[in-house]
Amino acid sequence: MKSLNKCEFIGNVGSDPEVRYTGNGKAVANFSIACTDKWKDGEHTEWVRLVAWDKLAEIVGQYVHKGDPIYVEGTMRTRKYQHNDGSDRYITEIRLKELIMLGSKSTGTESVGRTRPQDPAADGSDPDSGRQPALDDGFDDIPF
Repeated sequence: MKSLNKCEFIGNVGSDPEVRYTGNGKAVANFSIACTDKWKDGEHTEWVRLVAWDKLAEIVGQYVHKGDPIYVEGTMRTRKYQHNDGSDRYITEIRLKELIMLGSKSTGTESVGRTRPQDPAADGSDPDSGRQPALDDGFDDIPF
């Protein structure tokens, strides 16, 4: 039986991310976002701990700031560590695979950590660029 470990959140960054480097030079960024549910008589905020690695961590450190609305996608991980008093502690965090900046003031929506296929017709390198794309995508027309 297969399993799935995928988490998606939209929230506001709680504080500027902390970027550090491991002994072998890998970047790691830690930060949290606030995800708030609102209803007629109140609201509840859940804080979600996030960790980004490598290039995504460097991008987070450069572009993500306190208060920014973001979309994140990743996998949940729980790790064990020892507290100063010697007791075992556990922390659950989301290891990021994708981050999208929402509502950027300067350019609208920006995507970080997602690669988009380049449009080969844009640079003229696509020999079929003059042709219309095939409309047979395997789906019937659905009238809605």
